Amino acid sequence: HYIRCIKPNPRKAPLQFVGQMVMLQLQYSGVFEAVEIRKRGFPFRKTHDEFIKYFKCIKPKFKWPKDRKACVDILTKELKMEGKLKMGRTMVLYRAKEHKIMSLQRNLAVEKTVVFLQTAYRGYRARKLKNDLLKLRPTLRAALKTRDLAKIEAALEKCDGIGFPIIEIEKLKRLKYVIEEEKRVQEKLEKLLKMDPEDVFDDLEAQIASAEDIKLSNKLVEEGRRRLEEIKVRRKTRAWLDEGVSEHNREKLEWSIESFQKLSMTKSEDQKRFQVAKTELKRIEKEEKLADALESSLKSGGYVQPDDEIDYQTVAAAVEKAEAFTMLTPAGIQVLRRCVYFRDLRQAMSSAVGTKDKEAWNVVEQCLQQESEYNSEEEVKVAIGELAQQRSESDVDEKLQIAVKEYDQDTLAYQLEQARVFNMFGNSLYPIVDQAQQMLDHIVSCRQKLSGGISDVDQQQLEVAVADAESFGYQTDEVTQARNLRDTVGQLNLEAAQARELLEEPYMRDVVARSEAVNLQTEDVKYISGMLLLSEEKLSQNQLRAATKIKDTGRKNLITIKLKSLVIQRAPAMFAIKNFSRLRNPTGWSNLKLLTLDRKKLAAGMMRHSQSSIHASLTEMDKALDKEARTMFKTIQGFMGDRRYDFPELLAGEILKKCLEPQNRPLRDEIYMQLIKQLTGNQNQESFYKGWQLMRICLECFAPQESENYVTHWLERNAKPPHLYVDIMHRTIFQGARRNALSQEEIKQVMDGKLLGDNAAFKTPRPFNKPVYNGPHWQDVLESAGGGGDYKATGAEEPAAVSAELEDEIEPEMLPPVPPPKNPESEDWGTAEHEGQTYYYNKVTGETTWDKPACLQ
Repeated sequence: HYIRCIKPNPRKAPLQFVGQMVMLQLQYSGVFEAVEIRKRGFPFRKTHDEFIKYFKCIKPKFKWPKDRKACVDILTKELKMEGKLKMGRTMVLYRAKEHKIMSLQRNLAVEKTVVFLQTAYRGYRARKLKNDLLKLRPTLRAALKTRDLAKIEAALEKCDGIGFPIIEIEKLKRLKYVIEEEKRVQEKLEKLLKMDPEDVFDDLEAQIASAEDIKLSNKLVEEGRRRLEEIKVRRKTRAWLDEGVSEHNREKLEWSIESFQKLSMTKSEDQKRFQVAKTELKRIEKEEKLADALESSLKSGGYVQPDDEIDYQTVAAAVEKAEAFTMLTPAGIQVLRRCVYFRDLRQAMSSAVGTKDKEAWNVVEQCLQQESEYNSEEEVKVAIGELAQQRSESDVDEKLQIAVKEYDQDTLAYQLEQARVFNMFGNSLYPIVDQAQQMLDHIVSCRQKLSGGISDVDQQQLEVAVADAESFGYQTDEVTQARNLRDTVGQLNLEAAQARELLEEPYMRDVVARSEAVNLQTEDVKYISGMLLLSEEKLSQNQLRAATKIKDTGRKNLITIKLKSLVIQRAPAMFAIKNFSRLRNPTGWSNLKLLTLDRKKLAAGMMRHSQSSIHASLTEMDKALDKEARTMFKTIQGFMGDRRYDFPELLAGEILKKCLEPQNRPLRDEIYMQLIKQLTGNQNQESFYKGWQLMRICLECFAPQESENYVTHWLERNAKPPHLYVDIMHRTIFQGARRNALSQEEIKQVMDGKLLGDNAAFKTPRPFNKPVYNGPHWQDVLESAGGGGDYKATGAEEPAAVSAELEDEIEPEMLPPVPPPKNPESEDWGTAEHEGQTYYYNKVTGETTWDKPACLQ
């Protein structure tokens, strides 16, 4: 055999099992593999004889042949194991699965055989028991008739071991018990009757009970029963004499005295009890007379009708006599208690009826609470009704007092209804009722105003409603809501008026959002809401007018820049450098050169970086300036390192001086075009870096003229960061070109990345302070509202009329296609000169035209 010890837990402690530890031991020790190998083989092996002997029970009535192999084949077929068992010459081999199936079939066959055997055996036992009982029955019946104890015992001995109690056996056992008990009781009674019955009462009573149990009746038993009854009567008489005296019970005393006289009880103790009982009976008779007097005193003097006079003196006198006598019987005590109750009640009612004295009615309530068994009597019912009426009126009065202090509308309404039920209106004892009615009317009126102001979201209504509430100290959640809404609406009205003046988009959106949150709809709110529905360009145009109106230069500059950016964003292709009107056509520009090997290549590289000089200016200009432009290009090349110069850092100053001369203004656009050319496609990092430095130097000194929008568009796409260069250009535009060129020190600072001006200051809007709403005092509001004229909300002003033109702009419309639409406002146009000729430009959109706009004609 293979034995492998497995540790159930690492501590080797009892009653502890660690499954994972056991699993690992089985796995690593090869137990699973051994079991698997064993299962693949044939673990069950039986010889032919053993196999036949073990499984032939499945066919119990079959006649088996003597040939072993034939028997094995029959069993294999009967067990339905053909092909699943391995037959050897001497043994039958099979696996666990086949063993389970065959064992189950064998167990079922064995179970049927066992049940058959048990049935046969149990039937045999029952028949044998029946025959034994039939043999014993005559003997048992004969013993029952004899009542002979010896025969009865002999018959019961024969029944030992029978195990089945028939009725004769039970009767015989009972008869044996009765005979033995009769003898015992007879002997016991003979002894007890010779003694004093009272001394052996318990034993005598037990023996009489035993005699009754066995139904024994004879002279001795009858005598014992008679004496037992006599002792019981004596004991009851003594007990009732004592109980009658202690309980002051007339019925017990009368019966016990009569019984005492009949029994002739002569003991001294019994005589003393008898005398005490007679004395107590006489005292009870006197007490009953006093009780009748108490009852008579209650028949009059009570308060039953409103006009009845209350008399409590008569009852008090009768109670005094009864208390002096000391009533002891339950009936006397009950009558006295009832009279004391009504005496106290009548005395309390005599002080309370006809008054509203709370203390007096409290005494009445205390009297009524002392006893509840008299509540069904008429006098008590009337007292309870009067108390309830007074309590109800007092409760209404107290609750109205509290409700008036707390401004509780619901309580006021309910308690005033109760006051009507109790007829308290006009009662001088309750002036609070009329005051509460006035308070309720004022609260209802005030709440109607509050509800109207909250639902209409109207500042004037809210101020009047809140002032009305504050005038009489009314403070609830609804008033707080109305006050908060008043402050919110008042603040929003002030801010909406300011937002309408400034047209600051975030400010307007904030005001509109907060107005929508409280459902505020005013002319100012509607106006700024309409403004927010406009396109971004239309809104910016109106913002520009607003900034001009309030003379906010920073805001005006910022919006102007935004409008220009919108124009460029709307049609970016239009503002490509190639679309600049003064920029020469590449083909035409290449044709200006007399000799060239590849004119197409020259035309294609017109606006791309070049190491060679240009043969003509990039923009159209007169011949004198054309020569200056070609010279400027060489100077740019020298600064950027594309052309060799001894002191290239000095060349930037020459460019600035030349462009700042008044007659050379057209060169400014040319310079920017040349810089864009040299920065486009420039593979030389140093040249590219110096080109951007020169671009910043030029932007710090002068801005493009006609090419402003084109240069802006190009910078936004190519400069890094674009906003830096664009901001410098805008600062120069709005602050104006410098009168003098930058010094070498300033140029060096620009090249080092420093700014010569504040890029944010020129476009920073003037700060503004939001107005603050301060709620008016309630007296001012009510005086103004009650002065005969209409009350005007604090801080409210008549909204300015919206111009027809602005109303048209508020309507949503599609933006026109490029070029940008002309602004009809004449003040948005300005004039300038170019080569001695006057042209017109739009300050808002940046549009230029040689023709006079229609709005100026």
